[in-house]
Amino acid sequence: MSGMLRPRREALQGNRKPHTGVKPQNRAEEIRRRRASRSERRHTSPKLAVSMFGRRRFSADSTMPPVLVRGDLSAMPVQRRSHRTPRRRYDVALNVPGAEVRLPALPAVRLSWRIVSGILVIASLVLLFNFWNSPAFKVKSVDVNGLKRLTSKDINTVINVSGDSIFSVNSQRIIKDLHRAFPEFKSISVEVGLPAKISISIAERQPIISWQNNDSEKWVDAEGVAFPPRGEAGSLVKIEAKDTPNVRSQDVVTTTQFIDPQMVAAILKMAGQAPQGTAMLFDNVHGLGWKDPQGWQVYFGWDMKDMDMKLRVYQAMVNRLKGEGIQPALVSVEYVHAPYYRLEH
Repeated sequence: MSGMLRPRREALQGNRKPHTGVKPQNRAEEIRRRRASRSERRHTSPKLAVSMFGRRRFSADSTMPPVLVRGDLSAMPVQRRSHRTPRRRYDVALNVPGAEVRLPALPAVRLSWRIVSGILVIASLVLLFNFWNSPAFKVKSVDVNGLKRLTSKDINTVINVSGDSIFSVNSQRIIKDLHRAFPEFKSISVEVGLPAKISISIAERQPIISWQNNDSEKWVDAEGVAFPPRGEAGSLVKIEAKDTPNVRSQDVVTTTQFIDPQMVAAILKMAGQAPQGTAMLFDNVHGLGWKDPQGWQVYFGWDMKDMDMKLRVYQAMVNRLKGEGIQPALVSVEYVHAPYYRLEH
């Protein structure tokens, strides 16, 4: 019996199909599941776009991929976070226990250093503008000290700062303008203070010589600096000059200097030897001299070292000319050992 059943079992086993692991009734369900999985991956993956150069890039509405921050040994993905301004919430408690009112949330404002610096700059400009135009800082008058022959009005006319803001006053410019307008000022100092105070101290030069050439007149001080006549100077040594002095020495140090101090000293010394009330003379050829009351001109040159000897020689020549009845027009004692006279100029 068992021998008869064995061949039939082997036959049945030979006709059976191999097992695939998928049941026939579940195959359609497996296909639907795979299609749904592909559709889900397609919607969740970032959208790619192809540029004109063939490179792939993410579209604007796609999710940005994680950014890799590379170090020396590893790379860690960093997720981008959207920056949202935090909001402050305020809850106000009511008189009823357990009851409160929630106010609308307000964004928390954070001031950066750029905003703070911009506010400070604007505030400084506004403050400076107010100071600049404030009447309290407008110059109304100038205090001037040390004037002898000039007045404060003469000074204010030159500097012209009345009504200006004290912040626009330049002391160096004031000094330069005053020196240019008034060469007779020996020294000038300017002090500027708040709210609107300007104080000027001036030292004037003292004239000792009145230099007259044709119709022009200049005053000269002991340093040889010339300046226009202004005010009252008192008694001055008058010189009638035919020429402008062309002699300069190393002692001439300023552009306003007219003659050197040695020549000033020679003029003063000769003025002490000249007859009372006699005008001094100057000539670039003959030097310094004076008009003799007897009607001629006498010159003693430039060198005043031998002035005593020149005066004795001149007196001897005058006595001889008188004895001979000669009326000269010019007498020169520029050289002690070679004096001469002329009968006409």
